[in-house]
Amino acid sequence: MALLAIITLGLLEYRQRLAVFQRRLQDVTLALSLSYQCLELMRQSATADALARPSG
Repeated sequence: MALLAIITLGLLEYRQRLAVFQRRLQDVTLALSLSYQCLELMRQSATADALARPSG
């Protein structure tokens, strides 16, 4: 019976750690997405500026 209790506690701890890991993964995914969007906006702005400048 003690073994079952140990296994149950281990599974509960595993699930809690998994939930924390999933939240952190979501945070990292959001940060990467925002960084990509920011870089894309800067790229578009640089392209628009380059096209607006007279050549030569």
